[in-house]
Amino acid sequence: MNRPELFECVSISGMNLANRFVRSATWEGLASSDGSVTAKLTKMMVELARNEVGLIISSYAFVSPEGQVSARPTRDL
Repeated sequence: MNRPELFECVSISGMNLANRFVRSATWEGLASSDGSVTAKLTKMMVELARNEVGLIISSYAFVSPEGQVSARPTRDL
């Protein structure tokens, strides 16, 4: 199936995207034990951007301890 429109620019509520590829939010387990960003998580996001994903929806995050779902928000890789 040929879907050339996937590669066309699109605008969503005034936000201009280079294409229609969306990377949805997932849990990578790459944050530190306190939930802060690590070099591994940054590297993964940079890789997605370099590969021209039009929209990257960041993964699970919490801004206070009450929002933390699990005791360990990371996994060992």
